[in-house]
Formats: sequence, structure tokens, C-alpha cells
Amino acid sequence: MTALSKAVMILAETISAYTAFLTSNFSREQSLPMFFTPAYRHVETPYEPTVTKDIETFEKVCDKAAKSGFNKLLIFTGDALVYDSHPEIALPGAWTKTELKYQLDRIRSLGMEPIPMLDFSAAHDVWMGEYSKMVSTPEYYKVQSDLIAELCELFGHPSLFWLGMAGETAEVQQLFRLSVIRDPLLMAHDTAYLISECRKHGAKPWLCGELATQDKELFMKTVDRDVLIGGFTVKDFSAARVLAGIRPLADFAVFRTLAPEGYPITPALSAWRVRDVPEALISLLKGRIPHEAVKGFVRLTFFPVRKENEHKLYYEAEVNREQTALWYGIKEEQK
Repeated sequence: MTALSKAVMILAETISAYTAFLTSNFSREQSLPMFFTPAYRHVETPYEPTVTKDIETFEKVCDKAAKSGFNKLLIFTGDALVYDSHPEIALPGAWTKTELKYQLDRIRSLGMEPIPMLDFSAAHDVWMGEYSKMVSTPEYYKVQSDLIAELCELFGHPSLFWLGMAGETAEVQQLFRLSVIRDPLLMAHDTAYLISECRKHGAKPWLCGELATQDKELFMKTVDRDVLIGGFTVKDFSAARVLAGIRPLADFAVFRTLAPEGYPITPALSAWRVRDVPEALISLLKGRIPHEAVKGFVRLTFFPVRKENEHKLYYEAEVNREQTALWYGIKEEQK
């Protein structure tokens, strides 16, 4: 068996997820200045008051992801979809459900499962508009419930649902007009609510586990061990700096805390800016968490799917098999 065919087989047996963002509004508020502090080096796009819908590029990116061996396609809809339950969230130019439904069927025909992706962290909820100022209120919970139910139906009752819940810290929100940081007990309550809403519709929750680094026991009481643990790994670091401890990554603390407890881990990263990110990730994980705990990888893009970002989106897809080969020790074939 060749190295390439072995990598393809492994990809088919694990989670290999690509992300497609329909909006640039993720973690940058409307008034956030266009300069970068250390906490914002992973943020590349400004807040945009309208949605630029590029169906042609979306289809090309999906084709590229399928050819690169991905079996899951996470789609961040945010404020770029006109929801029946809350149309007020959608920005001008947003996708209609009919348009997205056509693409979901097309994605399945390419051999990938489309997975709904939202983020309910107070650091990543600018897409919720005014609801982002109502965290942990009855109205806020109702919106969460409505959106999860609607997306699960639209996506054909998917096996997974990405909930996010990372980065709710003062550092990440230092430039926000309104910073919201839930204490561990409230975060646990709200996380349990989201998990319950997903399970109502047959979707396994997929979330970031930062709560575990604050209160491990509380996290373990709140989150069942079948819940997938992802993580946003920043993309602008070098292997040497990370391994030297110059740029510690919170996500690895999460992985090292939860993997030995039996939680399935799906590290998420992006590598288009720095070529050695996959190597750094593997170096950090190997020997530090149980190998069998890693159930796959997620390629994070963060950039909205449209023409000017095409080369970045393609690059993320192209390095997919290489990362899998690094993790499973598959040597590249000699040319």
C-alpha cells in the first residue's frame, strides 16, 4: 500500500473536516479598529454590514475539499442565512434557505457530510446582532434553541453540530464595546443547555472545552464523554517558537486535560500563513495526549468563501493529507 493510499484510507475512517464561512462576522465587532494586538493575530477580516454571496467560488471550494479527502464540511452560516425563526439576524445579501439547501445536496453528492456551524461564545457572537447583548437571558436561550432546531432540519438531521464556546476572556475581548465573560457555573449551565438542544435533534455536540481548564470537575459533570472536543489553534506561529514555549496555546491545555479522561479530540488549525503549523501541531500532540484520543482534524479557514480568498481556501484543502500523514507517521513517497 502506498503512502498516499494509506493516508486516503485513514482519512475515510476518521473525521476530516473543512470549514466554509459564509460571513466574515465572527469575532470582530463593528467598531473594532483595523489593527492587530497579540490576541487578534488570528483575525484577518473586518466586520462587514452586508454579505457577499459568491456561489461560484463556494462550489469550487467544495469541489476542492472533496478532492482533498475531506468527509465533513462545516458551514458557518452566522448572519449570512435568512432564518425562518429569526430573519432579523440576516444581513443584506444573505443566502436563502433554498439556495443553501441546493448546495447541501450537492455537497453530499461529492461524498461529504455538511455540518452546521455556529459559535455561541460571547467572544464570537457578533453575528447574532442585538442578541449578542442578551447572553444567558430567556430570550437568548430561545434564539439558540430556534436556530439549532432550524439548522438541524435544513441540514437533514446531521450527525454533528459545532457550537464553539471558546475565547470568552478579557484578553480576546479587550477591544469590544461590550465584553461578556460568564463564570464557570454559568458557562457550564449554558453549555449543558446547548448540548441538550443538539441532542433533541439527533446531533452530537461539537464544542471547545476551555471550561475544563478553569474547572475540570465541573466540565466533566456537564459534558458527556461522547461530545467532540475541538479547538481554535492560531495560525501565525512557527514550530520553533511554540516548542520553545514562547507562544503557548490554550487549546493544547484543553486537549491535555480532556484526552486522558476519554474525550474524543479533534484539533483544529489553519496553516496558510505559516507552512510549519501542521508540524508544530503534531510535535505538540505526540507524546502529550493518547494517540487514540485524536479522532480527526479540522481545517479552519476563517475567511468568507469568495473570490479574493480563493487561494487561501485552496491551500487549506491541499495540506489536508499531509497533516494526516504527519500524525499517523506515514512517510511521503519518494518522487
